[in-house]
Amino acid sequence: MKNFIYKARNLTGAVVSGEMAANEVNEVKAKLRNQHLIPIKVAEKKKSFQLTLPGSDSVPTKALVASTRQFSTMINSGVTVTQSLAILKNSTDNKNLSKVYDKLEKKIMGGEKLAEAMQSFPKVFDNIFTNMVAAGEKGGILHDVLNKQSDYMEKSHKLKSKIKGAMYYPLGVICVGMAIIGFILYYVIPKFVDFFEQAGQELPLITQIVVDFSNLLREYWYAIPAIIGVSIAVILRLVKSKTFMEAYHTLILRVPLFGSLVQKADMAKMCRTISTLLQSGVDIASTLDMASKVCSNTNISNSIKQARLSVINGNAISKPLEKNPFIPLMVTKMIAVGEQSGTIDKLLSKLSDYYEHDVEQTAETLSTFVEPALIVVLGGMVAFIIIAMYMPIFKMAGAV
Repeated sequence: MKNFIYKARNLTGAVVSGEMAANEVNEVKAKLRNQHLIPIKVAEKKKSFQLTLPGSDSVPTKALVASTRQFSTMINSGVTVTQSLAILKNSTDNKNLSKVYDKLEKKIMGGEKLAEAMQSFPKVFDNIFTNMVAAGEKGGILHDVLNKQSDYMEKSHKLKSKIKGAMYYPLGVICVGMAIIGFILYYVIPKFVDFFEQAGQELPLITQIVVDFSNLLREYWYAIPAIIGVSIAVILRLVKSKTFMEAYHTLILRVPLFGSLVQKADMAKMCRTISTLLQSGVDIASTLDMASKVCSNTNISNSIKQARLSVINGNAISKPLEKNPFIPLMVTKMIAVGEQSGTIDKLLSKLSDYYEHDVEQTAETLSTFVEPALIVVLGGMVAFIIIAMYMPIFKMAGAV
């Protein structure tokens, strides 16, 4: 979505100007006419160079969840949207969020609807948020939708934290372990080598292997950053390949434990998204479109896109999903039952609770399994180096 600057004439003939987020110029003009404004000039806003630190304009999920709940409570109590935003901008502790609410208040006072105004801040309010708000405004249930959105964000954040914890911990252990091994090879081993050379001791095979690795690291250390850089460049290139990503994502799902974690996490996100959006009044086609985007695995995401096309053509949601072996039978059967009974939102809500709990258990199991395995592997490598360096010393002591 792009930002456009416009000039328009209102019903009294006065010229007004402002800024609006949209996909194209015609969309801006249509929105202006809906606000009883006659477009004079609409142009895409030119991007100016700004030096910003990573995360400098971001809003923590916890802060957004808390303010969204407050927003829901105030709307339910009869407070107007503009009054609620004025209160929120002064009550939140997050400066970035306060600025966003201030701009939202001005946009709404300028005639924009809340959902339209939120689209100007995609880093804070994603498509799911804005679509739910649009449906809530249309159905007159904005307070209920905001409450559901805060629940959705809270559960999604908790799920992401569990997945990140399960993935980042092993990576952290590996990085620390490799750094320790690198330090030993680069700084410690050469001191042993000097000692052995002075003693004129012939080195055993495993000791010579470790010494060769140490020499290789010290002599060609500059190749490590180059290898890392080339590897990153290759990965970034492969990521852009649709064929590679589909094959990679299919392979990931077949990896023991980790594949199960990815599958269950996507099922939890898919079920929670569909359930929340349908309960908020969003149409099924838009719901499936957004559900396909929250899934991290391309294999599963593509099946949801096929289900969306099936719905548009007047067919069932469950049929395309049944063809994907990585979507559990329980999910497709529940969706099929929900379609027949008209309770798909309620059934998927219960199913998302089940999968979120299952993700927690799988993440704990993965951590329990990976932690000792990594310790054994890294400990074994360190032990191999220590034994290799002390073998000549034991040999010298035996000779004496």
